[in-house]
Amino acid sequence: MKKILTAAFLSLLLCISAFGQDDAQNNKEVIDFDIPFFGKIQPVNVSGDDALKDFKIRRSYVADRDLLGFGFGLIYTNTDKPLDFNVSRSIEIMPFCFDANTHFGRHTLSAGIGILSRNFTQTGETRLSRVENGEIIAGPYPAGSVPKLSRLSVFSLIVPFQYTFNISNGFGFSFGPVVDINTKSVLKAKYSIDSDKHKDKYKFVHTNPVTVDLMARLNLRYCAFYVKYSPMDLMDEQWWPGMHQQISFGVIL
Repeated sequence: MKKILTAAFLSLLLCISAFGQDDAQNNKEVIDFDIPFFGKIQPVNVSGDDALKDFKIRRSYVADRDLLGFGFGLIYTNTDKPLDFNVSRSIEIMPFCFDANTHFGRHTLSAGIGILSRNFTQTGETRLSRVENGEIIAGPYPAGSVPKLSRLSVFSLIVPFQYTFNISNGFGFSFGPVVDINTKSVLKAKYSIDSDKHKDKYKFVHTNPVTVDLMARLNLRYCAFYVKYSPMDLMDEQWWPGMHQQISFGVIL
């Protein structure tokens, strides 16, 4: 495919050269035009018989990088009963460590690396726990206990890919996929019995190793508002009861 595209591009340049020579002999005009998303093609020599035989491409893109960023949002999770995560207490935190950007006028392509911490919290009478065979179940707290919360925490390395259209003065919109490499998960349940505090904790509770989210952003000059949809199951359905897609929304600084 690369050889085909290279041959096609060279053929285009030859056609331009032949056209330019005839035109230079007749009208003495100079070829000067844009290649979309790449650059401007211009003649090197602009006088004499060899006026339009050699060309140069002036690149129209600019590359830069951002080193730090931070996102914070709330998570809604589609679940089956008795799971019922509280949106106001289910949060995600996204420190962005690095972004590489390539600008083509108003268009920007970017890729980055970051960290994502997601916390899904239940505050009702149901807790999540792991039984002997490793399965995660949703059931009641011990008899006579006062529930506080049951929380699932998932930590991921993320690689976002974004296309951005810049309208003016930092205002624009972005969208693209985010690859999540899910590295660690922790399940906690907190409750008290006769004023004694108890905490059940389980590590590595069967996340799917890689998932992909879709994120859209409304960019302002100093911040951005985002919506992120997670169509893939975060937790392995072989071990987990009815925890499905998530939608999160928040702000990026």
